[in-house]
Amino acid sequence: MKDSDYLDFNQLSREESLTVMKALKAGDWTKSANGYDSATIDYNTEINGMKVRLWAAAPPDSCRVIEVEEEVPATKIVRRKLICS
Repeated sequence: MKDSDYLDFNQLSREESLTVMKALKAGDWTKSANGYDSATIDYNTEINGMKVRLWAAAPPDSCRVIEVEEEVPATKIVRRKLICS
């Protein structure tokens, strides 16, 4: 996909996000926690093959971003080394 196939709106307030969503009439948007700013979320959708993202937008009143601590078991990695004497 080319860069021109993406449309990004960055750091919108809740009101601005709603305005963009209504104007684009895209239907369903997926929500996910933003990886950069812990208090914001990303909205994603696709319109006629163009991906649209509202990046680091304010979440709706019914949502909040929380931190969850998870334990991941240790992973053994096998690598090859050249040892010369």
